[in-house]
Amino acid sequence: MGAAFYRGAECCALVFDLTDPKTFETLDQWKTEFLNQLNPKDPENFPFVILGNKCDKEGERKVFNYFIDRFLSKKSSNTASRRETFLISRPQRRTILM
Repeated sequence: MGAAFYRGAECCALVFDLTDPKTFETLDQWKTEFLNQLNPKDPENFPFVILGNKCDKEGERKVFNYFIDRFLSKKSSNTASRRETFLISRPQRRTILM
């Protein structure tokens, strides 16, 4: 997809599969690709929403909360700042703004 597809975007939703760790591990690559295509004026503050999909398959889950918490820790070392940056709902279902 080219830059025309992303033109005018004000937010980006990245979705990963809770049953497939590879989809979670590539979130940063997808974020970088999106920013390269969109080329926003302020890439450091461009809003992203990360969604964990397939939460109904709890028995098959392979991306656990501690992976997500570690991912969040890398994004911000300041806990108060992290809470402002990342919105987290129920433990099994997380919405993360980055």
